[in-house]
Amino acid sequence: MKRYVLLTVLVLAVVVAGYGFVSESPEAIAAQWGYEDGTYRGIFADGNEIQVSIQFTLEENIITAISFRGLAHRGTDYRSSDNAMVKGLLEQHEELIQYLVGKDIRTSLEDLRQPGLIVESKVVDTFTGATLRGNKIMSAMRDALNRGVYSY
Repeated sequence: MKRYVLLTVLVLAVVVAGYGFVSESPEAIAAQWGYEDGTYRGIFADGNEIQVSIQFTLEENIITAISFRGLAHRGTDYRSSDNAMVKGLLEQHEELIQYLVGKDIRTSLEDLRQPGLIVESKVVDTFTGATLRGNKIMSAMRDALNRGVYSY
């Protein structure tokens, strides 16, 4: 009887230990160990519109370069608009992503949840009521990480 109890406890211990390892998501494992060096591309789309298209380069998990390949909302392309308010929003979005340069991607993406703490200029937001969408940028970057290295 003691053998069966001991065997049952041993089997349960192995199952529990194995489950803890297997249950980690790929994102959790990558955050622990890191991402491959290279250039990544990702998007955030809502409805039929790609609102954020981003490209960034990682070296040893540090963001060394980042840029928008596209930035739009409700049919307005922020990168080609002549409207002063839209240009102000573009500048704020640029300031937001440039904040990430030199930072570890495994720990800095969550900072985008509070863009007001990163971007210094609030003039456009106050005047138009528009807000920075750090979550959209974060989503596009996670999309890029999920897709893997675009180029080395």
